[in-house]
Amino acid sequence: MLFAEVRQKILDYSRENKFCRWIAKKLKIAHTTVSRVLKSGGTKNRRTRSNAGRPRKLNRADELKIKRVTMDRIQKNSLVNSRIIKNKLNLDVSLRTIQRKMKTMDFTYYKIERKIPSSKLTKNERIKFCKKMLTEDISTNFIIFSDEKKFSVDGPDNLCSYQKNDVATLNLPKRQGKGGSIMELGCMVYPNKFYLTKTSSRMNSDKYI
Repeated sequence: MLFAEVRQKILDYSRENKFCRWIAKKLKIAHTTVSRVLKSGGTKNRRTRSNAGRPRKLNRADELKIKRVTMDRIQKNSLVNSRIIKNKLNLDVSLRTIQRKMKTMDFTYYKIERKIPSSKLTKNERIKFCKKMLTEDISTNFIIFSDEKKFSVDGPDNLCSYQKNDVATLNLPKRQGKGGSIMELGCMVYPNKFYLTKTSSRMNSDKYI
């Protein structure tokens, strides 16, 4: 730690237009110490780091714009994430940079809940359809199941949202059960022998039949 009189001598020599190394040699101290004292104006005995490191890619104006867009979409109960903000404000930064900036602001980060968006009405309609097919007098001899029916529940992965107020919970369709898509196969035949033919290439419906 430098004494007050040493700091004062550094300032006096500086007013006489003496260089840092000349002052350091005169006072027998490191030239970096002299430079540090001159930058702080002689009032601090520690390094100032206000301009240290790389310049920030997002300034105060960008931060206010991000906050304004985020709050506007939250009030409209709309999805808001780093990609939406980047495209809307035309920011020349990475998505991770925007995410880090939002974490330093007064926002809470949530992962969207992962579940298949099947409403109660949709489930009831499916049950009604199944009961209808079981109770009605339908001859299965005239029903042909060709190909397989594939129900894919895959959805976009790793969507994130930011919310500050209590808004509706967002659902994210995603693969369930640690595997691929759900596939259902159906086939109804006469109570006799039938033959299976394996196809190894694409074909049109007329050739398939």
